[in-house]
Amino acid sequence: ATKNYATKIDNIAMEINAAPDSMKMYNAVRHIKQKRKEKLIIKDDDGKVMCDNKQIVDKIKNYFEIKFKGENEIEPFEDGDSSLDEPITAIEINQAIIQLKNNRAPGIDTIKAEELKCLNEEDHVYMADMFNGMFEQKRHLNLGSGKLILLNKPNKAKGPLQNLRPIVLLSTIRKVLSLITLKR
Repeated sequence: ATKNYATKIDNIAMEINAAPDSMKMYNAVRHIKQKRKEKLIIKDDDGKVMCDNKQIVDKIKNYFEIKFKGENEIEPFEDGDSSLDEPITAIEINQAIIQLKNNRAPGIDTIKAEELKCLNEEDHVYMADMFNGMFEQKRHLNLGSGKLILLNKPNKAKGPLQNLRPIVLLSTIRKVLSLITLKR
């Protein structure tokens, strides 16, 4: 571990020295101030730190599946008419897109809010038709389930799963549908 650390320091020093003189101080300060990625520590039921990545992933997955889904998960479009009382309109699409915040991380669809804000009215009609067709035909749009990022809660002990803070990056298209649903 010490050898790897020394090699890393040497590589940083070489990078700083290779920069033009006007950039050397900036690069040195950037490396000093750079936040280190915090390692996730997970403990088993006996309180021992887990080391096997597959077991860690399985434990986290099972824990959050129960938290997010619960025991009584409802399947969409099970019975009856699934069409909307009022179809989604291009105006609702436009209003939802306007509400999206800029400079936010996109989800698994890699579409940024700024890109959706460049769409024209014809594109809004297409998106409304896409959402309405999903409900009318009882078909799922593959909007993805999101990307889960786990952080340790501040001022909490590392290890217990309940001390993890889940952050889910939803697809931007899914956010549009969510905003429309919330407004209705």
